[in-house]
Amino acid sequence: NKLEELFSVVEFVDGRRLGPAFRFVHEHRMEDERGHLLGYRGLDRIQEQLAPILLRRTRQEVLKELPERTDQIFRVPLTGEQAGPYFEQSDILAALMRKWERQGWLSEINQKRILCCIQNMRMLCNSTFLFDKQTHHSPKLQEFREILTELAIEENRKVVVFSEY
Repeated sequence: NKLEELFSVVEFVDGRRLGPAFRFVHEHRMEDERGHLLGYRGLDRIQEQLAPILLRRTRQEVLKELPERTDQIFRVPLTGEQAGPYFEQSDILAALMRKWERQGWLSEINQKRILCCIQNMRMLCNSTFLFDKQTHHSPKLQEFREILTELAIEENRKVVVFSEY
């Protein structure tokens, strides 16, 4: 939903398509005098640049073309690097929930902290980078690569992936 996120995804697919990040951001972000984002410009140009590599369709549009859904659950344990911050967030969440139970209400800021803790825990389950923007511990991504290698390369099957992050 942010152009910076789009840039990151496109850079992974084709590192030269959108040019350098600093130029891309400068050309497309509209900011106020304090540097706060007001909106984006030149979206039609971005759309043209992405047309050769981007196929964007809604789930409803593709469902009729897909085979019946198959779900497989793969349990992937957290690394120690993930578990530390995960349980820190879990402890904060538990304390907030106890406070809510004791008081019968929570301030708006503490309600937001609860949502933040849950979101942080979800991100940590995928990769420490989503949480701290520095480290890269992601056994889930490793497992995903192995599954894709097996299905798409070794078995020559097509794979559709729906992802939240």
